[in-house]
Amino acid sequence: MSEALPEAGRCLCGGVRYALRTPPEAVFLCHCRSCQQAQGAAFNLSAPVPREAFVLLAGEALLARYESSPGKDRVFCRRCGSPVYAERSDTPVRVLRAALLHNVRALPVQAQLHETEALLAVPDAQFLEGPIVQGESHD
Repeated sequence: MSEALPEAGRCLCGGVRYALRTPPEAVFLCHCRSCQQAQGAAFNLSAPVPREAFVLLAGEALLARYESSPGKDRVFCRRCGSPVYAERSDTPVRVLRAALLHNVRALPVQAQLHETEALLAVPDAQFLEGPIVQGESHD
């Protein structure tokens, strides 16, 4: 019997939950137009991990896929719409949508990608550091 892994992330509704055998080492900010449209935001926070490191704990039936470009699937929760990860069929990497990770604030920002498509400047991208401010959500 294998050891139970702690939950590492979840979608907005909590229907999709996952653990990681290997934690991501860093996050990346992607400013490409495709990420802007998929996230409905100015940029995407992504955290690549080896595909075999991702362990789905719950919600397999809730996962839906959208092929946003040839060979690239964006996977999301069909109940709440949270983007969960993206992957290319020809790579061993799953790119997590890092905002769903419980420890995202502990991960350093490695780089900003596609900055020429940025809708707003994110200088030094170190905004993830510091305490979490509790308050109401603004959805």
